[in-house]
Amino acid sequence: MRLNLHTDCARNDEVRMSDASALIEIGRWGLAPDVPEAGPLFLHDSEDLPEDLSSLNILLPSAGEARATELLGRGAGRVLFADAALGDSELVRRMVQRFGSDRIGVWLPLRRKAISWGLDRVSNADFRCLTPSLGEPGWEVTRADGTATGTDAAWWLEKMRERGAGLMLVSVDFEDDIDHNLCSALVEKQGDLLWIAPLSQPAADWGAEGWHRFGGASRFVLPPGMTLSLEQPQPEEELPA
Repeated sequence: MRLNLHTDCARNDEVRMSDASALIEIGRWGLAPDVPEAGPLFLHDSEDLPEDLSSLNILLPSAGEARATELLGRGAGRVLFADAALGDSELVRRMVQRFGSDRIGVWLPLRRKAISWGLDRVSNADFRCLTPSLGEPGWEVTRADGTATGTDAAWWLEKMRERGAGLMLVSVDFEDDIDHNLCSALVEKQGDLLWIAPLSQPAADWGAEGWHRFGGASRFVLPPGMTLSLEQPQPEEELPA
């Protein structure tokens, strides 16, 4: 049985897989004024926002408390902080206290941490060896413009959860299977709070199916036209007696 979940369908795309307990939920970028029952909608803040903001999750790449308060006052469903939360770690807590966890979230554009190599001159007097700067791979949070911050993604997500963020969206591109392992660790820790989206890759390169099957992700924000196709395993054939 093959299941195709499309970002442009006219209902909230939720399918319970018979072989998995996780509920697959698909949100998407952009507006669909002709689709009254579309799934969760996400878009970046701009001067061209629609009059009705109640169904929107609005990403604030650099704006902070003042802009978020304005949008929430206009009825925005939720705002997602990015750079402002990195610069003020208590911002999310304050906004949650004012507006509630359901209306406050964070957006984290991620990339793999760079690994450098150096000559170890200390640990052993008899010989020298090259050692990596990291003991294990990881993701770091970048600013909205892509510049590095050095902030560990897993640590930062945990801090945002502790401060009450009701939704945490990570945007990341696929490099290799290590990314699936990193995703799986975040899903295990953050559960239903975590949503995942491609950062810049098209569907064929990003591979939404792999993020679900190997990374454990069950909540996605996909651009128009990108699909998530999941194929359930077929029952094993019985060998003849």
